[in-house]
Amino acid sequence: MEENYTSTNLLAKLAGFILAWRWPLMVAVLFLTVFFLNEMRGLKMDNSNEAFFVEEDRTLATYHRFHDTFGNDEFVYILFETEDFFQPETVKLIATLATDLEENVPYVKEVKSLCNVEYIEGVEGGIEIYDLMEELPRTPQQMEIIRKKALAEPLYLNNLISPDGRTAAILLELEPYPGDKVDARRTIAPVVREILARPQYASLEYYTVGTPIINYDIQAVTAKETPLFMLICIVLEMLILFWTIRRVRGVIAPIIVVILSVFWTLGMVGIMGWTLNMMVIIIPTLLIAVGIGNSMHVVAEFQDQQQRGLGRKEAITNTLTIVGLPCLLTTLTTAAAFLSFLATAIKPIREMGAYAAIGVITALVLLLIVVPVFFSFGKDRKKAMSKNTTLNRNDLFDRILGWIALINIKHPRAILGIFFVLIVFWHILKSYFF
Repeated sequence: MEENYTSTNLLAKLAGFILAWRWPLMVAVLFLTVFFLNEMRGLKMDNSNEAFFVEEDRTLATYHRFHDTFGNDEFVYILFETEDFFQPETVKLIATLATDLEENVPYVKEVKSLCNVEYIEGVEGGIEIYDLMEELPRTPQQMEIIRKKALAEPLYLNNLISPDGRTAAILLELEPYPGDKVDARRTIAPVVREILARPQYASLEYYTVGTPIINYDIQAVTAKETPLFMLICIVLEMLILFWTIRRVRGVIAPIIVVILSVFWTLGMVGIMGWTLNMMVIIIPTLLIAVGIGNSMHVVAEFQDQQQRGLGRKEAITNTLTIVGLPCLLTTLTTAAAFLSFLATAIKPIREMGAYAAIGVITALVLLLIVVPVFFSFGKDRKKAMSKNTTLNRNDLFDRILGWIALINIKHPRAILGIFFVLIVFWHILKSYFF
C-alpha cells in the first residue's frame, strides 16, 4: 500500500512538473527533434553479407582472411538475351559495351566477355594462348570458327555463353574497396545502369546481378517502402483514433508522439554510428503500434476524468497517476523483450532489438511530455457530474472488455490449465514437425 502511494505521489509530482514547465519542455522537444533529424543525415544502409555477422564471429574472421589473400570476391554479372550472339553487329556492340564498362565503372579490376577472353589451345609440343577474338570476325567463316571454339570450351560454356549461343554475359571483377565498403559499393550500380541506358545499347535485352547491384536495389526498396508503410500505418491509426476518440486533439497528439519517436530513435542510431539494414523497415510500424497503444490509455483516461467534471490540469494529474505506472511497466517489459535479441548471433536482428528498445522508451518519454501538454491548453468543461459519480458506459468496447474481465475472474484455474495444455501441445508438435 505504501509503495502504491509513493508511486502515485511521484507521478502526481511529475504531472505537476510537466504542467508547470510545459513551454520549456516543448521547446526542448523541438530542439532535440531538430538535433536528431540532423544526426539522421549520416545514416547508412548496409545489406552486405558481412552485415549479418557480429564482429567476434569466427566465420567473419575467416571471410576477412579470404579477402586479405584473394582480394574482393564481389562482382557484377550482366546477361544478354540475343537471337544469336555470333552476329557481327552483336559482337561489336558487346565489345564496345565491355570497353565502356571497364573505363567508367569504379573499382573494376577486369572485364571478361567472349570479345576479350583468352583461349588456350593444345598444339604440337605444348599449348598456345591467344585471344579468342584477336580481331572482330569479318566473314561468316571466321565467325563460325569462333562459335565452335567458344561452345566447345567448358570454361566459357554456361559462364560467358549459353549452349545455344543465344545468351551471353559480361563479368566485371572488382578491386578491393578502399576505406568504407558501404560507400564504395553503392557507387557501382548507378554507373553500370547509366552506361547500359545509353542510346547505343538500347537494342540489348539485359539483366544485371551481383552483390553491388543487389545491395543497391535492397537499399533503394527499403528507403522507398519504409516511409510508405509508415504513412499507411499512420493513416490507419488516425482513422481508428478518430473513430474511437472523436476529437482532433486526441488524434494529433498520439500521431506526433509516434512520428517524433521514429525520428529520435533513428537519430540516436546515427549518434552511435550504427548502420541500418533491411530490418529497419519494422521499426516505424513497431513504434506506431507501441506509441499509439500507450497514448490511447492516456487520452481515454483523460476524457473519463473530464467527464467526471474535473478541470484540465486536475484531469491530467489524475490521468498520469492512474495510467502512468502501467504504461511505464509495459514499456519496460517490451524494451526488455527486445533487448533479449542481443543474445542472437545474427547482427541485423541483434541491432533491431536495440533499435526497438530505444524506440519504445523514447516513445514513452515523448508520450509523458507531448500528450499532457497538448491537453493542458483550452477551457475547462462545465461539470457534467460530481467527482464521485461512476461513469455509466455501455459501448461495444466496454461490453467486450467487461465480458473478458468477468471470465478471468470466474475461471482463473481453467484459463491457466488451457494455456498449460496449449504450451505442452506446442512443444510436442514442434518436436515432431520442426
